[in-house]
Amino acid sequence: MASWTLEDGLKLVRAIQGGCRLFGYHLTLGGGVLNKGQSDKDLDLYFLPLNNEKYKEDPKGLVAWLESLWGNGKAIGDYGKRNNPFDPPEPLNIAPQYRVRYDVNGNIDGIERIPDVDPFTQEPIDLSIPATPITPAGNTVYKYKLKFTRPGGDRIDAFVL
Repeated sequence: MASWTLEDGLKLVRAIQGGCRLFGYHLTLGGGVLNKGQSDKDLDLYFLPLNNEKYKEDPKGLVAWLESLWGNGKAIGDYGKRNNPFDPPEPLNIAPQYRVRYDVNGNIDGIERIPDVDPFTQEPIDLSIPATPITPAGNTVYKYKLKFTRPGGDRIDAFVL
């Protein structure tokens, strides 16, 4: 798999930025390439709505255009479990709960698990808390999270808000 440098990322962003505007989006660079100057894994691109009367936001058109450039995108993460990125996922349960542990000086010393039983009554504590499903209409800003693997093996991850 090819690695990405900041220079490579900037070239790509500059090459497609104008096309993104036609679909009502800005394009920004993120991830390891932006933060460290390189990534052996992928190039993270974030597509942000312009919120401009001149350019109407068209996320489906944007994704179709990106697929015409780089081939079919594959869903990343939770979106991969669904046929349509706008369908809600199955509800999740999160357990056990953890908390930050501090030393005597008030500095973070680590993370510890909250006990399963109340230390005073020895009664079991239910640590399972149903999580709110992540849906584009609800709790996430992403409309699409896609990965593209181009010829030569380099990968581009596209996050459309």
